[in-house]
Amino acid sequence: MYRYGFAGLKKVVSNPKTTVTSIPQYSAVRVKDIILDNSHPLFEQYGGWNSIGTIFYDQVSSPTPLPPTQLPYALPFFSNIKNYPLINEIVYLLLLPDLSIDQSTVSKISYYFTPLNIWNSQHHNAYPDNIYEDNIPESLQKNYIQTSQGSPNIVPNNEAGINLGQTFKEKSNINPLLPYEGDMIFEGRWGNSIRIGSTVKNSNIKNLWSSFGDDGDPIIILRNGQGVKSNNGWENILENINEDLSSLYITSKQKIPINVSSKRYSSFSTKPTDPQEYNNNQIILNSGRILLNSNLDHILLSSIKSVGFSSIESVNVDTNIFVVNSTKSYLGSIKATEPILLGNQTTDLLKQLISNLQEFMQVCSILAYGKEGTPITQLNLISAEVKLVLDNLITNIDSIKSKNNFTT
Repeated sequence: MYRYGFAGLKKVVSNPKTTVTSIPQYSAVRVKDIILDNSHPLFEQYGGWNSIGTIFYDQVSSPTPLPPTQLPYALPFFSNIKNYPLINEIVYLLLLPDLSIDQSTVSKISYYFTPLNIWNSQHHNAYPDNIYEDNIPESLQKNYIQTSQGSPNIVPNNEAGINLGQTFKEKSNINPLLPYEGDMIFEGRWGNSIRIGSTVKNSNIKNLWSSFGDDGDPIIILRNGQGVKSNNGWENILENINEDLSSLYITSKQKIPINVSSKRYSSFSTKPTDPQEYNNNQIILNSGRILLNSNLDHILLSSIKSVGFSSIESVNVDTNIFVVNSTKSYLGSIKATEPILLGNQTTDLLKQLISNLQEFMQVCSILAYGKEGTPITQLNLISAEVKLVLDNLITNIDSIKSKNNFTT
């Protein structure tokens, strides 16, 4: 048997237990093992890197104690959507053509779909068999009558001994999202999600993005890490931009009640709309830290009004060259009235003034009176001293100009 790889055909060692001729066209099976990386002992045998996602399964209707090496296998149905099952989750198999159809047009292999939604949980839907596993907790053993009478089946945690894989550790406080009519919701297993939804003004359960606008105004919410923490992981919750760990909101007409870290807008002549009150299309990115990095070209910020920076502590700029090209610049306050002097022109004027004073002091230092030309001693001495000071000033006048900061 062969499977294609990037380097061409790759030989797969056939396993007599992998034959699919004896199973029906459709079947539900329990995952007993899965290849997720090259550390799996069957990685090379089942195609190397082409084996990623391959599961080894047992029939739900007739479980066996066989090890994975003796169990049949199946491949993921989707190539571009990776939603691999956990150990003891149940998947649905479908017999479809395999790579041997060039030799036999009826050659088939099993492909599996995403895990069955047994617990209606995005976290996991594992249900071990009750024949060869004797450590199933009591919460999983409740029958349908008990459940319908108000004793719900609760997804167990790993402390109860449920095998979910090597690294997957169940959390009891990962809640599913509450849906609204028309929503498309994609959820990961750890409180990460994408909601493609809308404003819903008259819903029974209110949300934080529908206080303004009309029903049907579109919104996309990307969330990573839920803020609500409870042990009732089966209860549906809603996104909360102020509590979820990281969020991206793409809005149309909604008001998003975000608690921003700073509202210092005193540099604006007309303050921007409060972030909680803005109701036009916008993109909000909220997290504990935000890093924007460009490793090839520019980071460009463009706005039809203003680009505002507001911080509780400081706004720091560390760079080799800092350029501000502006018609007017205000330092200290938008109400600043004192103009900044131009360095070259200022020093030129000072040089001219000092030069004139030097000439005047030179005259005063030798000035005399009367026909005999009697020196004016006190004036001569003071003028000589002032001239020395002016000589020093004219020598060092250029040092008052900044070597790093310039204006026009």
